[in-house]
Amino acid sequence: MEFIKKIIEESKVLGNRIKVYTTMIGQKSDLPILKKCLRDNEVYSFRESEFCQGNTTRWGLAWTYCDFDLRKV
Repeated sequence: MEFIKKIIEESKVLGNRIKVYTTMIGQKSDLPILKKCLRDNEVYSFRESEFCQGNTTRWGLAWTYCDFDLRKV
């Protein structure tokens, strides 16, 4: 989780030069902490998604600093 938090903080430096940032998360309990980190870093929009294959579940997290709403995608 610390690695992903560092990616989120570094993404603020690049801002909207990259349209969408993404990462995959292995534990659902990390999602609320990472979403708070996104809010603290003032991202424009973010969205989470769940991936299930067999007995394995992972979560994806995408965010952007650009002027479009990922929640509508």
